[in-house]
Amino acid sequence: MILNAKKYNEKLDVWSVGCILAEVIGKQPILPGNDYLDQVQKIVNILGSPTEEQMSFISNESAKKYIRKIKNAKKVPLKSMFPDANNNCLDLLDKMLKFNPNERWSIQECMEHKWFKDLLAQDELYNITDNQQREEIRFDWSVDDFEPTKHLLQKKI
Repeated sequence: MILNAKKYNEKLDVWSVGCILAEVIGKQPILPGNDYLDQVQKIVNILGSPTEEQMSFISNESAKKYIRKIKNAKKVPLKSMFPDANNNCLDLLDKMLKFNPNERWSIQECMEHKWFKDLLAQDELYNITDNQQREEIRFDWSVDDFEPTKHLLQKKI
């Protein structure tokens, strides 16, 4: 969005979820930028210097010029950033954090990734056949000591 705010689509959401996933895995922000230029530099320092083809989605020539001025960065292997992370999780993360949004996986592709399939297979709520009905899941609000009315929930949010 920093580089091409006029072309917002689901791929930006995939990027956002990828950053959140990286932060959950690493237990710290992955791209803590001070401003938008610093943010771009941090992205390039992790993903590596993009090729001209990878920058083809950027319509702002000043943005391209700025990126070209960033030192020739090599891609940082995700395994070195997150050594304890599951390999399937890192594979998904790699597909979500592509510099060019056209190279990023879609939401549907991400949901069909092996890492999610393995997670869902472990959860009995999702391991049901078409003929079974899912039980209604109730959330226990007693720890918050209030009755969750629509108005109260909206106010708290």
